[in-house]
This record gives sequence, structure tokens and C-alpha cells, in this order.
Amino acid sequence: MQLTFLKAGVFLMVFPNGKMKLQYHSNGLVESVKDVAVVSSVKIGEMVRQRRLANHLTQRQLGELAGVGLRLISELERGKTTLRMDAANRVLAVFGIMLGPVEAPRNEDGES
Repeated sequence: MQLTFLKAGVFLMVFPNGKMKLQYHSNGLVESVKDVAVVSSVKIGEMVRQRRLANHLTQRQLGELAGVGLRLISELERGKTTLRMDAANRVLAVFGIMLGPVEAPRNEDGES
């Protein structure tokens, strides 16, 4: 993954396959809607990891509490975008939260 700073508060992330490009703005806007899934899954993964560590749990322990395997916990924390929602919700339920619809971020032109 390559990270390039374009200007103050804006950076571009290019993944190894060269196809996925995300432009982040300091105000939280993302350039393209098709990239929102990657941003969301990374944020969910970061939150799960932070909460797991705050509760002094290993990935294995969290998996046992949620009734899922260690591999799913690892993939979820790494931001994998193609996990089953029911499995992700079992993990999130351990922390009292679940996936749900939210408004997609808009770019600076107001387009989603």
C-alpha cells in the first residue's frame, strides 16, 4: 500500500493491485462511493481491535465469546470487505453494537 500526501489534510492511498484508490480529506469526506466499503470495513476492524484490547481479550477469546473462528476475528480486524454480515454482527454483539445502514459520505461536490 502506498500513501501519498496531496496537500494539507488530504492524502491518497493506493493499494498494491493499483485498482483501489482512496482520497481522504481531513473533514472526513472520501472521493468515491465505490471505495466506501473499504473505509467502513477498516474503521469497523479498528474499532473491534480497540475494544478487544480494552477488554483484555485475545482474538481467540473474542471468537469463542462470539461463536466464530479465530480467522474471522483476524480478517475482521484487518478490514476485510467480504465477510458475512451475520458473522460480523455476532462479533460486534459482544460489544453491544451491530451493523446497520448509514448515510454514505459525500465528496466535496455533494455527490455520493
